[in-house]
Amino acid sequence: MIVLHEHRRLTESESCRHIYIPFEAPCGGNALTVKFSFQPATLEDRQQSLEIIRRGMEIYEPGIRRNDAELEEFLPLKNMLTLSIDSPDGFIGAAHRHSVNQLHKISAQKSSRGFVPCAVTKGRWIITVSPFHFVTPYVDFDLEVSIE
Repeated sequence: MIVLHEHRRLTESESCRHIYIPFEAPCGGNALTVKFSFQPATLEDRQQSLEIIRRGMEIYEPGIRRNDAELEEFLPLKNMLTLSIDSPDGFIGAAHRHSVNQLHKISAQKSSRGFVPCAVTKGRWIITVSPFHFVTPYVDFDLEVSIE
């Protein structure tokens, strides 16, 4: 049973913030499945990417100059969105990944990497999407949660 389907476009102003998406689980179940995807994965503009890298280098390696070939070692620049889950009983974990297509399962027996096993109970759950690293003007994400 699908209990949440959310599509959203995030803009640069939402970078480094937390987007809380609550949903109700109308009943308990054997497992909670979370499908999460986002696009674009990378910044395709080479010159813009190199400029972002240069600005970062000025902060973290002041006074060290690198040529474009050295900076290209850091390409491609990738967006990263972290997804965390809270059950009615509290925080159960997070997925801190670059992968643009993610599938997470939560159950009392076993949960996906980054999440503790827990019972899927009736009540208010919260998915938090955190655009941790944002290099493109926007990111679109799709989120679907189902109970088995």
